[in-house]
Amino acid sequence: TGPRLADHWEKSVVDDVFSSALRKQTGVSLKYMLDFGSRPIERQLILSAQFLHNELPVRLAHRVAELENSPYGLSAKPHVLKVRDWYVESFKELRAFSRIRNASDEEEFTNLLRHIYFRHRNVVPVLAMGVAELKRELQHEVGLNDLPDIHQMLDSFYLSRIGIRMLIGQHVALHEPQKENHIGLIDTRCSPGVVCADAIADARMICMREKGSAPEVSIYGDPGFAFPYVPSHLHHMVFELVKNSLRAVYDRWEDAAQEPPPIRVVVAEGEEDICIKVSDEGGGIARSGQPKIWTYLYTTARSPLEDIRDRSAGSTESAEGPSVLAGYGYGLPISRLYARYFGGDLQMISMENYGTDAYLHLNRLGNHAEAWRDSVRAPFLDRCKDGSVDPRDFETWLIQDFFFARECTRFIALNVANAPFKLFPTLLGGLTAIDDELQWFQGELEKRNVIVEEHNPLPTCAQYIEYLNKSTGIPYAVQLTILWVVEKAYHDSWRLNSPMEEPYGTYAQRWASDAFAEYILALEGHLDTLMETEGSAVREAASEAFLEVCKLEKEFWGMRPRTRVHRAVQIPPDQGMSVCNDLHAEHSTAWSQAVSHPFLEACRDGTLDLKAFDTWLVQDYLFVLEFARFMALAITKAPYRHFHTLLGGIIALEDELSWFQGCLGTRGINLEEEAAKAPCQEYIDYMHSCNDQPYPIHVTVLWAIEKAYHEAWHAHQPPQPNQAPYDYATERWASEPFSKYVKELQAVADDALASATRDERTAARAAFINVCRLERDFWAMAYET
Repeated sequence: TGPRLADHWEKSVVDDVFSSALRKQTGVSLKYMLDFGSRPIERQLILSAQFLHNELPVRLAHRVAELENSPYGLSAKPHVLKVRDWYVESFKELRAFSRIRNASDEEEFTNLLRHIYFRHRNVVPVLAMGVAELKRELQHEVGLNDLPDIHQMLDSFYLSRIGIRMLIGQHVALHEPQKENHIGLIDTRCSPGVVCADAIADARMICMREKGSAPEVSIYGDPGFAFPYVPSHLHHMVFELVKNSLRAVYDRWEDAAQEPPPIRVVVAEGEEDICIKVSDEGGGIARSGQPKIWTYLYTTARSPLEDIRDRSAGSTESAEGPSVLAGYGYGLPISRLYARYFGGDLQMISMENYGTDAYLHLNRLGNHAEAWRDSVRAPFLDRCKDGSVDPRDFETWLIQDFFFARECTRFIALNVANAPFKLFPTLLGGLTAIDDELQWFQGELEKRNVIVEEHNPLPTCAQYIEYLNKSTGIPYAVQLTILWVVEKAYHDSWRLNSPMEEPYGTYAQRWASDAFAEYILALEGHLDTLMETEGSAVREAASEAFLEVCKLEKEFWGMRPRTRVHRAVQIPPDQGMSVCNDLHAEHSTAWSQAVSHPFLEACRDGTLDLKAFDTWLVQDYLFVLEFARFMALAITKAPYRHFHTLLGGIIALEDELSWFQGCLGTRGINLEEEAAKAPCQEYIDYMHSCNDQPYPIHVTVLWAIEKAYHEAWHAHQPPQPNQAPYDYATERWASEPFSKYVKELQAVADDALASATRDERTAARAAFINVCRLERDFWAMAYET
């Protein structure tokens, strides 16, 4: 075995590498890079650098771990060790770079990226030499094609390398003079015909140099067609395919009397993707040999690696375009990875003794780019920009946007209810912002003396709202796609049209803010990570959702009918009876059992066994996780007048969950090893059953849970400051802000019950009694072992 990482690098570096390798990579789409680089202003470049500063060490660490643990002794091969150390060196440099705060830091960081990009230019051939060494060792024992672990590892490694070089190259390219229609490395008007012609010329030149002549190649397709793509990736793939066909045709027809038939390259524009077919009559591949073409270092030609085995790995020869006609053995598998990186694929169909057709499928993004452009550019925004918009049109839009924001609040809450826990901070941050947004909207409309209640959503707005409301039963990744597109379209519309003339400049500053941009980037990061594990059906549904939201955004900006503006009058508050107070009084015995228990008394006195407190703390945390979803679903059903109170409750849970995690971590409790006990699970299951109940019942349960929690701790406050950890509970849950929230929540529940049906009130009463029982059992659970 060769030297391990710990034999060559200091312990702190090794520990840092493997710690970083445990972190999950963040997926990045071509769409993300298109949008992020579409306007490379200083702030965007700093955000991009900050993202790469955090992300690249994680990706490099994953690759180091792969190389360090490669199977069959591959990790000990000298060329593999050289590549590994390149990655460790780059990891060290990135980790040593201080936090990026300003444009000067970003420029220095970009120079480091240029250096790293250059260092890794020859990774592919150098690593291939290491695999060739292994192949020579094993060829007498087992064929390399029979070692799937090797090929799986190389697929993962090379695909990640494509991603790393794409991220670095895109950021660096944004600092270079931009070519026409380019955003960094991406050509928004990439012509597959032009790229194919260049790749064909390069491949034929190599064939002529090595063979003395080259078969003809014909191109078919619309020469004017263009779509967003990375030209260098497309060139690499077509070059490899044509290069293989040239060699096959030349070898088969070398001694024939007639001229070899031309190779045909066909570019077809489909609705779903772009397909490029490279078709030859080079004799084809036997069916038994076809699986081998996707394995690394399989080739029917002599490998040039034999000639350069002892050459310095620092050669300046390009790793992306080997300058020989054949023999490397990694052209096809890596070309397939290039296609798959952005959602495409490469397939081969061959007829033995005739020829081969290669089908290169490229993910079509052109329709998305056009739809996106239309969703963020509109005459209404142009008129806001130059200050010429009719104030009545703007007021109509403001009213309709308020209606939409109210429903979007429900949709964000729905995302919270369905989200993995790791997304909670971002989504709860979105709810915090939209709570402030709704209050701001109300203030703006009040300034105009507008009575919102006397208006209705216009058909365009109503259609958009209906689309959100119908998105309840779809896969979560599609739900999150919709939310991300809605938020991003809104932000980019105002950003791309800034600055604006007053009074509209104030609105643009609000909705084009850096804080809003960072929230959207966080959503996008979560979404890309989710999509990495989704199948084609979910990806297709997300693509359709993207296009549908773009269409709805375009139509929303185009709303023209003016509404008659009603001026506001004050409406006195309702002075009704309290149904909640009646429930409390009618069931006082059950309530007393819910808020009084020996567990609470022992907490008050400081005599509770710490093990019992830890048991309760873990179970309460598990309960609160599901309670957050329960609260979120209440928002999706609630009338707008209840939003502020309900949003205040769920927003507070973000701090609550963070507190729980910190407290449990301090006490050395590993939450991954914990599960809900029977009373906790019964309570959670009961909440889940209430999710399908009418809103009056749902909100009654919500109020009863919060009131029982507050009153239990409030009634058991110690006469003097208690010792830790019991002081945590009384300080948090017997507090005055929590008491105020519970009173507001009771008013919300009373309002809902005031208009409830007789059956709903009966069900609410039964729910109240059930909550009392579940609360009693929850306290008792602390003593279970």
